Amino acid sequence: MATVRRESQEEVWARVEREGRRAEVQAVRNSLLTSGLTKRKGQAELVARFQPVDGSQTRAWPTPDSWACGRKDARKPPLDRQEQLERDIQWVHDHLERKPDNGPTPGAHLLLQMARERPNEFLKLYLKCVPHMARRQREQLEARRQSVTKRRDAARRRQNADKRAAYREKERRRTYRDAAQEEARRHLARGPGSASS
Repeated sequence: MATVRRESQEEVWARVEREGRRAEVQAVRNSLLTSGLTKRKGQAELVARFQPVDGSQTRAWPTPDSWACGRKDARKPPLDRQEQLERDIQWVHDHLERKPDNGPTPGAHLLLQMARERPNEFLKLYLKCVPHMARRQREQLEARRQSVTKRRDAARRRQNADKRAAYREKERRRTYRDAAQEEARRHLARGPGSASS
């Protein structure tokens, strides 16, 4: 059983442009979106309705739906209480000279006030949170290192691929040049009168 080829949104629009059906597809897309379909479902419906004119079958490229998996809003998920507390404590520790009403969050306001009025209690709380903050910073640092390593590896692979492509192109040109020279030698060996035959 043959698998049905998947098409991304860009591939679909490029295909319908080549086939000369862009205006028709655009009109159907607008009507689908105004009828209440999401862009994701509308794209799947477009691909289902407008199959290639050459008779091959395609399907929409499925993208993960983060909203269906519990995402609440378009921003990053909110911090949990412990992480927010640790961030507030770190901020207060770094900005003890500020006024209590200058904190970034209500928790930071209260902690800054506590650090001024009861510094011993704040110090105990700070020391209790230091191991968690250090662990979280190590995890973030390791994640950044891994992303840098991935980017470097990808760049190295691209560079090697470019080198291989340049080498293949050089070999292709050399082969073409050698074939042209060989053809010229054969032509000269046959003599000037053999060109008409």
